[in-house]
Amino acid sequence: MSNTTGSSLEGFSKVYLQYHGYISVLVSLFGILTNSITFIVLTHRSMRHSVTNVLLAALAVADGLTMASYLPYATHYYIMTTPSPMPTRPRLWVDFIIIHSCFTITTHSVAMWLTVSLAIFRYITLSRPTKAIEWCSMSRARLTIFLTWLLTITFCIPNYLSFQVVYSSSPSGALSNETSSNQTSNETSEETVVPDSWIWIDKSHFATAHNGLLHSINFWILSVAFKLIPCVLLTVMSSLLIRVLHQARKRKLRLLSQGKMAEAGRASEHNRTTAMLLVIVLFFLTTELPLGVIYILSGIDEKFFSISVHLGDILDLFIMVNSSTNFILYCVMSTQFRDKFAELFIPQCCSRSVNVSATATTVLHHNHHNHHNHHDPHDPHYPHHPPSPPPYRQNSEERSLLPNYHEATTVIRIANGINGKSPGSTEGEAQL
Repeated sequence: MSNTTGSSLEGFSKVYLQYHGYISVLVSLFGILTNSITFIVLTHRSMRHSVTNVLLAALAVADGLTMASYLPYATHYYIMTTPSPMPTRPRLWVDFIIIHSCFTITTHSVAMWLTVSLAIFRYITLSRPTKAIEWCSMSRARLTIFLTWLLTITFCIPNYLSFQVVYSSSPSGALSNETSSNQTSNETSEETVVPDSWIWIDKSHFATAHNGLLHSINFWILSVAFKLIPCVLLTVMSSLLIRVLHQARKRKLRLLSQGKMAEAGRASEHNRTTAMLLVIVLFFLTTELPLGVIYILSGIDEKFFSISVHLGDILDLFIMVNSSTNFILYCVMSTQFRDKFAELFIPQCCSRSVNVSATATTVLHHNHHNHHNHHDPHDPHYPHHPPSPPPYRQNSEERSLLPNYHEATTVIRIANGINGKSPGSTEGEAQL
C-alpha cells in the first residue's frame, strides 16, 4: 500500500471520527427500536406458526443485542471520550471494550449464520416442497436457532481468552504486552496502579503462549468460520434463490394464461416472500464481504492492517446499518407485516376515530338517499317493507378475532389431512 493511500485513509479516518459517535448512537437507537418491534410482530399468535417468521424473529433478537451493545460503546468512546489509552480512564470502561468486542462478534456471527439458515430453508421449501415438510419443520427451525447460538459461542471461546487489560507508564507501553509480561490479569488491580498509569488492552498470556497458537486459532476462526464460509454460502444461496424466483415467475405467468387466478395469487405471495429474503441475503452479503476480505488480508499481510485500522469505524457502521434495516424491508415488501404492525402499534384512538367517521358518513349517505326516495305511504305503489339497514361494517376488534385466509387454509388442510401436513408446515401459514 502506498504512502499516499495510507495518508488519505488516515485523513479520512480523522475527519469521520468527529461524526462517528453521533451517527452510531442514532443508528443504534433506531436498531434497538425496530428490532424490538419486529420481534413483537413476528411472535404474535397469528404470525409465530411460520418457520420463516420464527427464524426472522431470532435474527431480530441477534441484531437487537448487537445494537444494544454498540449504544453505550459509541456514547462513551466516541462522544464523551476517544477510543485510545488514557491515564484517567476507569478500569470498568476498559473492561467493557473487551466485553463489547466479544459480545458483538458473537451476536453478529449468530445473525450471519441465521441469515444463511433462512436462505437454505427457503430454497428447500421452493425446490423440494415434499421434503420441506420434514426438513423445514418448526422443530428443525428451533433446533437450528439453538445450535447456531451454541456453536457460535463455542467457536468464540478462543476470542474470549485472547485479550486482557494492561497497565504501563506510557501510552506506547499500554499498547504493548511487553511491559506487563510479568503480570497476570489477577495480579493487576486498580488499587495497585499509580494514578498516572496508562491503561488499555493487549493480547492475553493465553494468546501469546506457545508462539501465539491461540491467537492464530482465533484469527482463522473469525476470518474463515465467521466471514469467508458464510459469505460463500450466501453467494451460492443468492444465485439459487434468483434462479428459483425466476422459475416461479414463469410458472405464475403460465397460471395466469390458463385463467387459474387463485393459484397465481398464492404463487405471487410466495414470490414476494422469496424476493424479500433474497434482498436480506444480498444486503447482508454486500456489507459482510468487504469486511471479510479486509480482515483476511490484514491477517496475511501487515500492509493491509493499517487499512482495517483507518476504516474500522466505517466498517462498524456497515454492521450497524445491516443490523437495523430489516424492519424497513419487511414494511416495504410484506403486506401482512405492515397490517400486523398497524394493528399492534397504531393507537386505538386513531383506529376508532376512523371507524366512527366511516360509520357516520355511511349513515348520513343512507339518510340522504332515503330522503330523496320518500313516497306517500297511502300510495298504492308504495312498497310496504322497511328500508334496508346500512351495510354492516366490522370494527378492528371484530376483524382481529376472525381468521385470515392463511389461517383458515391451514385449519382446513390440517382437518382434511391434505398431504399429511402438520401445524409446523411452511405452506398455508401466516408468514411474511
